[in-house]
Amino acid sequence: MDGFGNRAACLLFGPKKVIVVAGKNKLVGTMEDGIKRIREYVAPVHAKRRGWNLPCTKSGTCADCKDPIRICNKLAVLQYERDRDRTTVIIVGEDLGI
Repeated sequence: MDGFGNRAACLLFGPKKVIVVAGKNKLVGTMEDGIKRIREYVAPVHAKRRGWNLPCTKSGTCADCKDPIRICNKLAVLQYERDRDRTTVIIVGEDLGI
């Protein structure tokens, strides 16, 4: 999930090789759990860090606001990759980032 989609765009189209490195703290049980984690934790933390005056920075959870600087706008889901060698995911056995 991303504000503009620029960080998620390369996962879907463009480079011939994509390498995703993520900490174990990014692993959740289901896609719904992942979206919930973003909306109820990650997005409010990032918005607050940037000093943005959004409903989530006050309440600590997404209010599904329509603010122009909303941080959670674009959701990219990679269900399958036709080119089996295009995307590599590396899970690091420690917490990385938020």
